[in-house]
Amino acid sequence: MGAWLPALVLALLAGAAASGCVDRGAKLETKTYRLDYIQPQDAARIVEPYVHPKRKGAEGSMSQFEGGLTVRETPANLARIDSVLALYDRPVPNLRLRFQLIEADGASAADPRIASLDSLLRGLFRYEGYRLVDEAQLTAASGGMSSASMMVHGVPFKLTVRLRKVRPTPGAGEADMDVDLDARSYGDILGTSLTVPIGKTVVLGSARPDPEHGALIVTLKPETISPDAASGG
Repeated sequence: MGAWLPALVLALLAGAAASGCVDRGAKLETKTYRLDYIQPQDAARIVEPYVHPKRKGAEGSMSQFEGGLTVRETPANLARIDSVLALYDRPVPNLRLRFQLIEADGASAADPRIASLDSLLRGLFRYEGYRLVDEAQLTAASGGMSSASMMVHGVPFKLTVRLRKVRPTPGAGEADMDVDLDARSYGDILGTSLTVPIGKTVVLGSARPDPEHGALIVTLKPETISPDAASGG
């Protein structure tokens, strides 16, 4: 046993150092990050995996202040923090919200106006066919509310959206929002709170407000737009 025990001990120590538990030779530097678009508490959650306060002999640290963070870590981890904050500390975009109101009916022929959604709808529901009955487009900023109207069989439907928050991510981002749809004759049709990936089409839900017609399905696709476009400039 004496022949392999030193090798085993060395291997365990090497593994502990690699995991950030023991690294007495690590050189630490301190860097201050001033944030333009995200709050320090949100940035701290993003940065936390790169800070090792329990690394023996070279404890990393992080503190928040109004408008930024101060981090003490190895140069390699500070470089990683530089990169990750550059992805998240970005301007919050305005959004264009594209809604479609689709009726599920007995038609077997696909509606060419929603051809790109046909496979998605058939994977979620078991109706024979789908047709687009109306659509609406809204622009919204984080924390704002907007509304639009759509018509189905002569009945006006009011669509209301409250955009709670837009979160930048390394991809296109996500939008937290509340969506309500109601009709003058039928009352509340749909009400939901959800997080939607920007650039992706999602099905919000379905309802059958009128037994004489097919079920109604609501889809949404949020897209980023420039501030000038949102203001009509």
